[in-house]
Amino acid sequence: LITTAMGVGSLLHWAIASTGFVLPAFVSTLLIAVVIRDLDDRYQWFGISSGVVTQIVTVTLSIFIGMAMLTLRLWELTALALPLFVVLVAGMPATYLFCTTIAFWALRRDYEAAVMTAGFTGFMIGITPNAMASMQELERKYGRGPRALLVIPLIGGFLVDVTNSIIITALANIAR
Repeated sequence: LITTAMGVGSLLHWAIASTGFVLPAFVSTLLIAVVIRDLDDRYQWFGISSGVVTQIVTVTLSIFIGMAMLTLRLWELTALALPLFVVLVAGMPATYLFCTTIAFWALRRDYEAAVMTAGFTGFMIGITPNAMASMQELERKYGRGPRALLVIPLIGGFLVDVTNSIIITALANIAR
């Protein structure tokens, strides 16, 4: 199914690119994977195991974070060290306060809310893989939060990332 999503996603990417509209290649593959997963959830056509998906996500998330850390060229950021430090020092307490008060309370103050808040915190201080790692650590210690594992990746991974890539690409296409 992963290979199918990649192949059909590549064909969709090629079809979209042939119109002159350029999107990052992962967007088409992600859209096809979402359709496959939605069809399986609704009709049970493929028998996708949530346990297997969780294992795949755990392994690939760890690989992604490791690769991202290895490819950072920190020496190129030396001029930005002070502004980044100021943003970090100001952002961390603001994130903590927002997540422990407004987000947690708005999400009904239960265990699911705690897992979603952990994901939201990870998303606010980084990107979607940080959110997933934060939620997985909490779930490893205290148990599953199935709604959180649906909401955070959907919002962070699909809506935000895909929407951002579409908007940025559309604006870049208009600008050229």
